[in-house]
Amino acid sequence: MSFVMDRVHAIPVIDIHPFFDGSPTGRREVADAVQQACEGLGFLVVTGHGVPEAAIDDLYREALAFFDLPLAEKNRIRKPVGTAYKGYGAMGVKTIGKHIDPTLKPSLHESFAIGPLDVGEGPYFTCPEAGDNFTPNLWPERPAALRPAMTAYYREMERLSADILRIFAEVLDLDPAYFASRIDRHNSILRTIHYPGLERPPEKGEERSGAHSDTTAITILKVDDAPGGLQVQLPEGGWLDVPKIAGAFVINIGDIMMRWTNDRFVSTMHRVVNPPEGLGARARRLSIPYFCMPNYDALIECIPSCVGDGARYSPIASGRLLVDRYAATYAKDK
Repeated sequence: MSFVMDRVHAIPVIDIHPFFDGSPTGRREVADAVQQACEGLGFLVVTGHGVPEAAIDDLYREALAFFDLPLAEKNRIRKPVGTAYKGYGAMGVKTIGKHIDPTLKPSLHESFAIGPLDVGEGPYFTCPEAGDNFTPNLWPERPAALRPAMTAYYREMERLSADILRIFAEVLDLDPAYFASRIDRHNSILRTIHYPGLERPPEKGEERSGAHSDTTAITILKVDDAPGGLQVQLPEGGWLDVPKIAGAFVINIGDIMMRWTNDRFVSTMHRVVNPPEGLGARARRLSIPYFCMPNYDALIECIPSCVGDGARYSPIASGRLLVDRYAATYAKDK
């Protein structure tokens, strides 16, 4: 396992507050810093985001209480067979990175996920192209406070992802509402991921999360400081630990944004490493990713300011990219 701490490739910590409430100079400085990060490793850590600390703490507490329940109770809201993502996913259901490394065994985590909260009754939400995106969320009976905590957090992530995309629009010389009109009926996913303490050393091919890139426009991630954390792959092939900053969020570029920007913004491989030897039993970890997905019918095609010598990708609907990734990620339900 290669660990590299390279100052040349350091992941920046950026206070985004001045972009929205600062001077024109502050706005430009934030945009410039975000641009450098997105065109570099495709990872940044943001502060000044406005998400209340209580909203984060509430979800951490209630999610851990849910994962502490007996498996039989959690399985009452087990995600449906196949690529539907809503509900509880036990250990052994999902193999992150399997589409890249077929030798990987199921990831060493369990999870609980929800999707959009605002679902209409029209054909957009019910047609075959909508897939499973707008089916009802599955909620456990216990803990009773998980649903309001997760709902409040989802709302904060909707707002924060829209703010991040406004910064991107400025960086890319776009109308400020360019991305807003493409996420107004989004199918974004909020997932709580529990990495239990390990009772035995991992076998070959068992990882907390294998190396992969995200399908998203962007991913907003809240991590804790438990051993065995997130790493991003460097261009030279080594791995860099993502800094754990109290109160901050990790943002990374996804494949959709990379296609939109014609590879100007970078969707970088990352992974969650197993705990150091001897610490597995005490290395319980919880992470909370919000996967910001555009409307499933949003056409992902080269943004005009990024054409350069020509578009590298053919236009494709956002939903098609997500379906293809799910098919490669989920193992057969047991």
